[in-house]
Amino acid sequence: MFCCFFKARTPLEQEIFNLLHKNKQPVADPLLTPVEKASLQAMSLEEAKMRRAELQRARALQSYYEAKARREKKIKSKK
Repeated sequence: MFCCFFKARTPLEQEIFNLLHKNKQPVADPLLTPVEKASLQAMSLEEAKMRRAELQRARALQSYYEAKARREKKIKSKK
């Protein structure tokens, strides 16, 4: 019943562990869910690189717009 990675020592830890176990929640805290693993395996290396580049561009644009908005907010005589 108890996982080999975690031992519940206090009554509160035991209660939380039991609730997680009843709801079939991951107790060992895996980094990726099985669905995420499958989607990563389905994605080729080139697609993953393209997706990462798209996300980097989106984050960069967002930070540029946020910086511009901060600068404009400081200006008293706006258009």
